[in-house]
Amino acid sequence: MDFRMFSLMQYRDAAKPAQQVIDEVIEQSQLAERVGLSATWFAEHHFSNYALCPSPLLMCAAVARATTRIRVATGVVLLPLYRPARLVSEIAFVDALSHGGLVLGVGSGYQACEFERFGEDLKDSKDKTVEFIEIIEKGLSEDFFDYQGNHYALPKTHISSRPTGAMEIWMAGDSPAQDAHSRAAPSAALSAAISSRNEWVTSKSSQPFSSRVRRAGSIANRHCHACDRLRFEIDRDRRQMHRYGDERDQAAEIREVDQL
Repeated sequence: MDFRMFSLMQYRDAAKPAQQVIDEVIEQSQLAERVGLSATWFAEHHFSNYALCPSPLLMCAAVARATTRIRVATGVVLLPLYRPARLVSEIAFVDALSHGGLVLGVGSGYQACEFERFGEDLKDSKDKTVEFIEIIEKGLSEDFFDYQGNHYALPKTHISSRPTGAMEIWMAGDSPAQDAHSRAAPSAALSAAISSRNEWVTSKSSQPFSSRVRRAGSIANRHCHACDRLRFEIDRDRRQMHRYGDERDQAAEIREVDQL
């Protein structure tokens, strides 16, 4: 049985410095390595205390240099909030930095408040994610590539850091992924998996990962109403976070978010 650790890095105590939260997660990852866990995953969220980490790839890089064997994983990179050329370069770089220890988890995102602040439209997230996956696949498997899609376009491009081997890729989604292609022969370039709402389904196919995502169906695109309610303002003088907008008690609201 394969056990892995997942770190949401929640920021519930405004009196605790952010660096302490980060240091504790790195220590937890070192402990996870010592007790034999195979990987440590880091979430991505923005603009609330629901999760502190805005860049799982940054956390993967930090933990990779503080450990020796445990794999580092993004759980997940919210693709539509990035620029493709830069993200593919950083994925390849962190894979090299971790000596092939990167597990790449990607998703389309679902919190409207995050998309609004990045200037993105949530309704485009599914289509953008599929195109982004096509770019990732080309960037990691071809020395030179170009791309022309409905949302993204790249001229002839070379990613300097090259993957150290077949990269394990997971897609966070909302489809049962029952397509027969998800259980065919493994790809030589990339290993992949597609998730449904209730389970992670291992996908092995000789077809490109991006085409399997198209076949698998829609990617999760649920609106997070709790994100709209959990807004915070920062009191710079007292360095504390204060709730505003909703008068329900904070404990009840935390329980609601944790159940999402």
